[in-house]
Amino acid sequence: MGLWAKAFVLCVVAVVASLVVRVMQKEKLPIIIDGTVQSGFEEVLEAFRANFENGDVEPREGGSAFAAYYKGKQVVNIWGGYADYESSQPWRHDSMAIVFSVTKGMAALCMAMLVDRGYLDYDQKVVHYWPEFGQNGKENITVKQLLHHEAGLAFIDTPITIDLMMNYHKLGKALAKSPPIWEPGTTHGYHAFTLGLYASQLLTRADPKKRTLGEYFRDEVARPFGIEFYIGLPKELNYRVARYFTDGKDLNGVKSFLRSQMDPINRQITWGTVTGQNKRKEVFGNFADASDFYKFNDPRNREFECPSATGYGTAEALAKVYGIIANGGKTTDRKQLLPEKLIKMIEEGGTPLLDDYTSRIPSRFSYGFHRLTYQDREMLGHIGHGGNNAYADSLVWDL
Repeated sequence: MGLWAKAFVLCVVAVVASLVVRVMQKEKLPIIIDGTVQSGFEEVLEAFRANFENGDVEPREGGSAFAAYYKGKQVVNIWGGYADYESSQPWRHDSMAIVFSVTKGMAALCMAMLVDRGYLDYDQKVVHYWPEFGQNGKENITVKQLLHHEAGLAFIDTPITIDLMMNYHKLGKALAKSPPIWEPGTTHGYHAFTLGLYASQLLTRADPKKRTLGEYFRDEVARPFGIEFYIGLPKELNYRVARYFTDGKDLNGVKSFLRSQMDPINRQITWGTVTGQNKRKEVFGNFADASDFYKFNDPRNREFECPSATGYGTAEALAKVYGIIANGGKTTDRKQLLPEKLIKMIEEGGTPLLDDYTSRIPSRFSYGFHRLTYQDREMLGHIGHGGNNAYADSLVWDL
């Protein structure tokens, strides 16, 4: 064996040994499950507990929460595990997490509220509100096409860094000048990082008060309806945010990746990325700075707004929003979030189920929301990285 080969073997042995020592030194903490479940929903708690006890879904070192509303009333609000395993900090009732693309559902809600109030029209061209947008082949893109992921702007010609996203005016200029990568309106492709950025710039120009999307959500959704969710986290709330415990390259990241490959859809995405059949390399490469998710353990990076991916909140907050939507757009005391007619239009509209241009797997979007069919049930909401999901089951209306 040559010198370099021996050195390589020694390095591998040293890394493995250090990981083994670290695991042995950290005594396993007890499993903690807490919360409330209404009568008739006890099986949800048992399934949630099994995730931790069996290790099939959730790593024991992590934490999570689940909440559900039925006919406008909370029926499940449970949490478990650790917000920070290294410091033995348990997940609590008010622990918040970064929910990644689930944030897009909240962005879509804000856009729908503008439409309901007459400040935005889905069928109007984006340039009607944002003239600078009409550069390099984007002159005829409609609001609906943008929110349907049909605008061809899944990645732009300027790398999107955290510094750029902190400069709202400069970011708007970069988004406005970028050309589409396919002919707008001809197909849809997941705008993983750009959708919320474009939506916020558009909302600012359509909103009479010229707020950002995060500000609009705070003023029109969070405060009036008691929703504990933030797009742009206040500094004083950082102590409540769960630590993101893997950057995808360490042992936790490897375990999470291998677990994800049990899903055939994830295997298809991985194969498409390796072979170049999809556009994930371009999407993530263009957003490489902010897609280093470890950076969101830094409180300074939680403050800026990215309505595509950096929303923070509790499971209960997201369940409450979608519980109102599933309840016809009104709370149990008849306070209206959205009219039922508009919700029905969004739930029944959108793109056809086609192979997504960027991921090459079947997907369907509607006015910024993700449409999901599960066991013959139609749901409206959004999926997110890291196992985050938030949906309204439309069939609840008929129960």
